[in-house]
Amino acid sequence: METESKIDLTKAVLQVKKYLNSLQNQLSQSIQDVRLEEIELSEDESFWLITLSFLSLISKEANPLGDLTPIPQYERVDKVFKVDAKNGKVLSMKIRNL
Repeated sequence: METESKIDLTKAVLQVKKYLNSLQNQLSQSIQDVRLEEIELSEDESFWLITLSFLSLISKEANPLGDLTPIPQYERVDKVFKVDAKNGKVLSMKIRNL
């Protein structure tokens, strides 16, 4: 089976980071300390599955101790992005449950 041309790993990761940054306003949260966690090429080599994590501010409503501390509290959030390996288009973003 002949391997079709595909974008390389570096380009796929850059596309995902760009996509995540573009969503910051829609996510209603600041995104800080983005980390590359996992990368996988699907068995049929059609998709890159890229996991990024980032720190997200926990709202006072979601944090039971939020009113007791003046220091902002953060949680690390993991997202899995499915990227078309041919053109680099981000097709989906899902929550990664650990």
